[in-house]
Amino acid sequence: HCFRIGLVMKLQFAVMLIPTVAADLLNFLKNALLISQTFPSGLNETTSLAQIDRSVQPVESGYKFPCETSQRNFYYGRPTNARDVGPGDIGVVAAIGDSILVGVGAMSQDITQVTRRYPQQSFAIGGGKTWREFLTIPNILKEYNPKLAGYSTGPFTGMELNLAENGALAKDMVEQARQLVQKMNSSEDVDFLNDWKLVFILVGANDLCKLSCTAEDAISKFEAGVKEAVDILYEIPRIIIGVLSIPDVSVVQSAVQRPLVCQSILPVLCPCVADSTIAPSRYKFLQTLKMYRQKLERLVKSDRYSQRSDATVLFLKGLEHIKLPKDKSFESNFILRQMKKLDFLPDLSSFAPDCFHPSQKTNQLAAKLVWRELFTNSSGQPGEVEDSLIFCPSGDKSTFRSGAM
Repeated sequence: HCFRIGLVMKLQFAVMLIPTVAADLLNFLKNALLISQTFPSGLNETTSLAQIDRSVQPVESGYKFPCETSQRNFYYGRPTNARDVGPGDIGVVAAIGDSILVGVGAMSQDITQVTRRYPQQSFAIGGGKTWREFLTIPNILKEYNPKLAGYSTGPFTGMELNLAENGALAKDMVEQARQLVQKMNSSEDVDFLNDWKLVFILVGANDLCKLSCTAEDAISKFEAGVKEAVDILYEIPRIIIGVLSIPDVSVVQSAVQRPLVCQSILPVLCPCVADSTIAPSRYKFLQTLKMYRQKLERLVKSDRYSQRSDATVLFLKGLEHIKLPKDKSFESNFILRQMKKLDFLPDLSSFAPDCFHPSQKTNQLAAKLVWRELFTNSSGQPGEVEDSLIFCPSGDKSTFRSGAM
């Protein structure tokens, strides 16, 4: 009997300790997470991923949209030739692709939020708020045509004609393209036969990250998937298809100061870049990236997509030209300041908290680069574009450039 009483008392005492132990464990895990997100910043200083400002300050309300947006005269009808289409003629925007177009982590504050989706600020398909808060291509187009349809205003039901998915590969573009055609056909906001449509495709990052170093036929399957998807979209009447070149997903490797949590995540997100058991050298990876880009460009510029006057396919290289700004906090370090280039110490605010996906800052730069390229066949120098607000099409650059036509 005494033994039972003693056992009960011990159990009661143990139960009383559970909240304390749980609280201690939670505090330990919080501290461990904080430490894993900490990295050096400047001279004898540290900061955390949660302390980085990745957002872009809104343009003041007193500043007017810088471009002339007067509505075009449709007395003689809308353009029937893709060569004659300008910003005000676009009635619908849409996209297929991967997590970059979904906006994964772009406005997340720390690693615990990194899986959240922010398609409303995605450079190619985001239409949240206005160009003042989110400088995106749809938000620019809305200034020319307030009735623009298809852009994303948020995750889930706000995706609209953004069919992009996390982790998507080139082979998934075929189904995304088919679904997009169906959604356009059934949408009350889309005049399928008469509206001019601007559709972006961005894919390849996951093919490079997951398959380029593990499957011998990866590049041929990549090309086949994109080709079939573009073929499906090319059948849509009155369409401009922008095939975006693949960004360099290995660029984060230059960030030697990135925190432990980023170093742990990257081998999972992109094993062909960061998994030491299978990843090639960065030089070899960049050679593979070059081949993938060349495959895309040859496909887009082939005669395959020069058969119709009311459709064109553009190869857009803007994302190739994105260069990470340097972390200015290190300029206070005398030794590092003597080095002319600090390419190995980029500003981590260019990334989401996973140090992989682009932040809002990078999305804004991408929007500027790609928007300019839609008219000029050149995305411009990143430094110049970053300092300017928006390229204004005018004169002989007032309509979208033609592709393989």
